[in-house]
Amino acid sequence: MGPCQSTSERTQRPALATRAATAVPRGARLAIALLAPLLTLTLILAPRGEAFVYWSGGDETIGRANLDGTGADESYFTAGAASAAGVAVDASHIYWANADFAGTIGRATLDGTGVDESFPWGVAVDALRSFGFGKVKPNKNRGTAKLTLKVPGPGDLELAKTKRVRGARERAGAAGRVKLPVQPRGKAKRELKVRGKAKVEAEVTYTPDGDDPTIVASTLTKALKLVKRG
Repeated sequence: MGPCQSTSERTQRPALATRAATAVPRGARLAIALLAPLLTLTLILAPRGEAFVYWSGGDETIGRANLDGTGADESYFTAGAASAAGVAVDASHIYWANADFAGTIGRATLDGTGVDESFPWGVAVDALRSFGFGKVKPNKNRGTAKLTLKVPGPGDLELAKTKRVRGARERAGAAGRVKLPVQPRGKAKRELKVRGKAKVEAEVTYTPDGDDPTIVASTLTKALKLVKRG
């Protein structure tokens, strides 16, 4: 699913960011600073099934690998600059700082084509956006709940089916709030009958529509307590 991060992933990512930042000439440091927030958000919010880690070894090549470290390609494409650093990614492009061009920023599409070294100095990048959790409204008569989700734009929302929760889907037609039903199953349902309460986790994935590169897919998990009156 999306960016529910494992302990190993959280441990690997700072090391990758550190690698991208080493041996950077002084003239490119401000450009890298501009790209750093985008790099951080990309690793957190990118959809897991389609997400990669990108890096530069300090030469003209950009590398890429899956988030679990497999499929590593040290020369995914050639950036053009003799010294590219500070790699960052959004939903449609890869960006890097060019130490050989007075601190300018280069760009290419995610497949490595359309390399453009002529981006102006002083580029600012929009923050990436995705969905978030709102209020939970329990139904104590039925032992269920309604989970409110806040979305930045139209898209699909899916509650994952687990051993303790039924799956559900809803469609967001525009930015705003959408509610997903949370219904127990299996052991959680039996606990409600016997004890009148059960703890479950709701794992929700948001897949946005459109071409807005600042709105990204993601997966978040929220712990819930279901209660059922006798």
